[in-house]
Amino acid sequence: MEIFLKSHENDLDFEVLARSYDLYGKILHLMNDYSGAMESHQQAIRIRAEKNSRDHVDTASSLTSIGCAYFKLNNEIEAVKSFQSALELRNQLGIYDHVDTANIYYTLGENHFSLDNCEEAIEAHMKALKLRKKHLGEHPRTAESLHDIAVVYCRMSEKGNPRRQKLPHYSPRLKRLLKFTFCEEALAMRTGVIR
Repeated sequence: MEIFLKSHENDLDFEVLARSYDLYGKILHLMNDYSGAMESHQQAIRIRAEKNSRDHVDTASSLTSIGCAYFKLNNEIEAVKSFQSALELRNQLGIYDHVDTANIYYTLGENHFSLDNCEEAIEAHMKALKLRKKHLGEHPRTAESLHDIAVVYCRMSEKGNPRRQKLPHYSPRLKRLLKFTFCEEALAMRTGVIR
């Protein structure tokens, strides 16, 4: 596929070519070739930049996909940068109130959680939750956000967590209440109890 794309770079419309590289990157990601996926998405961004079309929603999508590849390669720092770049571009384009933006915030929250940046994880997950509630309502992805917020609060309240002492504004009782509330709401949403 890559050979075909390179041999037809001058024959295809630049946006068709960029989207083809993005699609190829998604295929490589599914095949667990994260480095190849990253290269393909970066090529899509380069093609758009050459045609002065870097500020495009598809570029934000490419940046998100690059962040996911970095995350799979255990390079969480670069993943955070990529997700934040995608969010900045979506904001510049006025696409901040959208379910895809929620998905980027969710993935950013997961990334912060893996880095044990609990406060940043909560902030990102809460933004994802707000957008998911607005656009999806009672939906498995909304429940997923609720559950992951509870998981972060659970980590924050664990004894022996070095970050626990750095969060004095959350009392242990409040942390238990918060994690229970988010878990309870997630479970209710997943089982269809909330109407």
